[in-house]
Amino acid sequence: MPVKLLPEGYIPRGPDGKGRNRLRVDAMEPNPQCALLPNDYTTMKEVHRGTIWARWGRYLPCLFVDKNCSECSIFQQKNNLDLMTDRVAVRIDQQGMPHLMNHLEKGWASFGYLKTWAWFLSLEGWEPGPLERDKHGQYFWLTKAINAET
Repeated sequence: MPVKLLPEGYIPRGPDGKGRNRLRVDAMEPNPQCALLPNDYTTMKEVHRGTIWARWGRYLPCLFVDKNCSECSIFQQKNNLDLMTDRVAVRIDQQGMPHLMNHLEKGWASFGYLKTWAWFLSLEGWEPGPLERDKHGQYFWLTKAINAET
């Protein structure tokens, strides 16, 4: 399954084959992106079960372009969450960042831990639920997987 996402091919000649009818902007070639670095809930949910659905343009840039993906620290990172409950709320703030919340009903007055979307992909034994909304904003439930070891 792909982890390093490369940009689509670029044809500098334009649609007419002669380079006309297009604005020319000289810029650096876009860097590869990493499917393990999602930038929002949708991309995190998309690759949670596998990176086969990941496409260039929706993820954060690859941090180690010169390395093989299997040698990358992001690829090797594994996180666990030890809680006394089988589910925990994750609230999404105005900037789109996820927060593990202590009490969902208290909204933003509840204590929370700021996390990254990549942290949820490397989290073992937990499944993200569908996105929901209440009077405080968007959230989803993180539920302990049935086959997760206790």
